[in-house]
Parts: sequence; structure tokens; C-alpha cells
Amino acid sequence: MEKVQKALINLLNMGLQDDNVSDDWNYDVEEDGHLHIFVAKVTTAFFILSLIGNMAVEFTVSYSYDPDDMEHVLQNVSKDEPIEIDISAIPKKVMAFYKRC
Repeated sequence: MEKVQKALINLLNMGLQDDNVSDDWNYDVEEDGHLHIFVAKVTTAFFILSLIGNMAVEFTVSYSYDPDDMEHVLQNVSKDEPIEIDISAIPKKVMAFYKRC
């Protein structure tokens, strides 16, 4: 994991620690080198997106599902459907912000 990815995770941990949602999400760096955040609840995903939204982080959001089974997704979307946030680029200013915290 790159230093800037670790910094972003630490910032998210700080932002989420007071909201009692630490069990609602986890992360991994996958083969593509992107940081992937997996979120159990839509409300937690929106909170994470609001935290990273002001840092110019580049990301995509999707439901964790089999792409060949779109019908299942459309029939079963709920507030508790797993969500994946694929972070493709983190600006260096995130590291600078983390160092100031």
C-alpha cells in the first residue's frame, strides 16, 4: 500500500471513529493498484464519500455484484446492499493534510 493510500485510510478512520461505523467498512489494495473500500451500508458509504469528496480523490462507486447478474441487483437493491468504492487516484495534498492532523 502506498503512503498516500495509508494516509487516506487513516483520515477515514479518524472521520469515522466517532460515528460507531467501524464494522461497516473495510479496504484492500487489489491487483490494479487501486484502493478498494467495501461498505456494508449505504449511509456509511455516503459518509465516506462526503469525507473524500472535498479532497479531489478520483473514484467510482458500484454495488458489489456479479456484472452478469444485473437483474438480481435491480430486484435486490436495499439500504444494506454492499457498496464498493474504487479509488483510482489520490492527490498528494491528502498526504499534506494528513500530516497536519
